[in-house]
Amino acid sequence: MRATLITTLSKRITIPRLSPTHTSARIVRFLAPPQATLTSYDPIMVLECSSDLVADPADRAYPDQQLHMLIETCEEGSLGITKKEMEEYVGDGSGSSWLSVGTELGVVEDGDDVDGDWIWQGYLHDEDDEKESGDGVVDKEEKKVLDWKFKALIDSETRDTTT
Repeated sequence: MRATLITTLSKRITIPRLSPTHTSARIVRFLAPPQATLTSYDPIMVLECSSDLVADPADRAYPDQQLHMLIETCEEGSLGITKKEMEEYVGDGSGSSWLSVGTELGVVEDGDDVDGDWIWQGYLHDEDDEKESGDGVVDKEEKKVLDWKFKALIDSETRDTTT
């Protein structure tokens, strides 16, 4: 076997295109702190994706649900996003602004010039799994899921009685 030399260059961090039709996303939160040292497969952020994201219908609780995706980096280096920039992207907690796919957020720096976009991986992510309230209150999102499931049940029963 021959040894190979792989040179890594700094890469731009952008809003990733998660499907051919995906147009925008908003950052729910950053998982890596500003200026963190990154290694491959470190989680960077959680995105809320626009409803035009192509996904398996089984992944959605109702048809127009906007999925959350956990985004990991495959790059190594220093996260070139400041705390102030992170706060601007995430907003005040009431929802950040929608960013187009390809919007540059920062850089994974390794001391070299920037040479292209980053390599990433995305996974479905359920924010509710991390926020177990247990207060018995049905929130607006949960109500939407229950309404959709109830409508689907009524529709299927109506079809069964007409045949």
